[in-house]
Amino acid sequence: MLYTVQFTLAIMVAGFLLGCALSKPAVQLASPRLAHWYYRSVIVLLILGYPAAVANILFGQHRLLTTVSVVSGIAGSLLFGGIWGISVRRERPRELLAQPAILDALRMSVAFTFAIAGIGKAFNMTFMTEFFTQSGYSVTFLNFIMIGEVMGAVAFLLPWSFLPALAAFSIDMFGAIATHVHNHDPINDSAGAIILLVRLAAIGVVWHLQSEATNIRFGWGRTIARVASAGALCACVAIIGSSVLRHHAP
Repeated sequence: MLYTVQFTLAIMVAGFLLGCALSKPAVQLASPRLAHWYYRSVIVLLILGYPAAVANILFGQHRLLTTVSVVSGIAGSLLFGGIWGISVRRERPRELLAQPAILDALRMSVAFTFAIAGIGKAFNMTFMTEFFTQSGYSVTFLNFIMIGEVMGAVAFLLPWSFLPALAAFSIDMFGAIATHVHNHDPINDSAGAIILLVRLAAIGVVWHLQSEATNIRFGWGRTIARVASAGALCACVAIIGSSVLRHHAP
């Protein structure tokens, strides 16, 4: 299985270390320019990878399409780690991460991922229905999740609905992990949810950096604490909610 938790996290860490190594030559580049470079790179990877993933869903697995999708995913993880590696080694790391283009790129990447996940479930209903019913959920809840992931992807890109979508996606992924734990599934069955939670947490940090851009008393500890507290609340909602849904499922 290629997309294990360990493999994907290792790619992100490798990207982070590469970003740290490239931070010295990158210091000559202004933060807005670096942010737009990252944004354009993410767009290119989305254009290459996600149509291939959709084609695999619609028409069945094809070696070339799978390769394109996997390579673009690996490159995206490297870029994700790389931009953080470059940022933390800069004299003012907050300046780069608070660039609007960084948040836009992260939001698009996650939105497309959830949209693909929702579409994938719809085209694999036999397996998904069996999984949800065996996990103690109803088919109605499965339909709700599919629609929610696709509609949530749209909401995630809109300024006025971004934060509710961020919370909903976090609850969704914590719920997925809670379900696999309840089913005694191996950890790599939760790989996608774990990696998405890492990305959602990063988006929360970047959003907070932007919202605190004019606060001269800004502190990294407060940002991380607030994001962690929000994540803990979402985890509680997901765990309690999944338990209630299993209890009341027909």
